[in-house]
Amino acid sequence: MVKAKQKEKVLMDMTNNDDNIDLTINYEIFALPTVLAIKNGDVWAAYLVWSPEDLAIGLS
Repeated sequence: MVKAKQKEKVLMDMTNNDDNIDLTINYEIFALPTVLAIKNGDVWAAYLVWSPEDLAIGLS
């Protein structure tokens, strides 16, 4: 499991793109797995994640 240092509370959720096509289109998700950092409805970071190490690098 990847742990990142943070100053604010972070909520994470997971969705199935086949079941939520509107989200997939709205957030322009073209590859899986993708991690989006969303604040107030706006994407401020997006990471295409192949491994936990990739996510750790993206969050640092």
